[in-house]
Amino acid sequence: MFVWRRAYQQLVQELSTERGRREILERQVITQNTIAQFLCARVNQLEGERAAFIEKLTQVALPVPQLTATPPRINPDHPEEATRRALDEFIKGGNPMFEDMGDDAANKQGLGWDEQGIVVGR
Repeated sequence: MFVWRRAYQQLVQELSTERGRREILERQVITQNTIAQFLCARVNQLEGERAAFIEKLTQVALPVPQLTATPPRINPDHPEEATRRALDEFIKGGNPMFEDMGDDAANKQGLGWDEQGIVVGR
């Protein structure tokens, strides 16, 4: 089999370029995962502090949400599926952090509203 030298050199150059891009992307993924883990830890710390302050002010213990960074499962042939799957899980599964507990559950936990519309503990 005969291969033109110019075509071979071009393929070798393209291969080295793609390998370089892959290495850069791998480093970026490692950096982004580290940043996501740090931000999750920081948000968890702030949520704990916020709950402690609210408990000190209102004498009501609130649950503290915990964030974790889990990398999505990605199929290299169809990377858009991971984004769609993550959004579907978030929407269908619901997120208790954003749901209204309702008046009955609030009364059981000793929460109420004052005249100005501020949440107070009873």
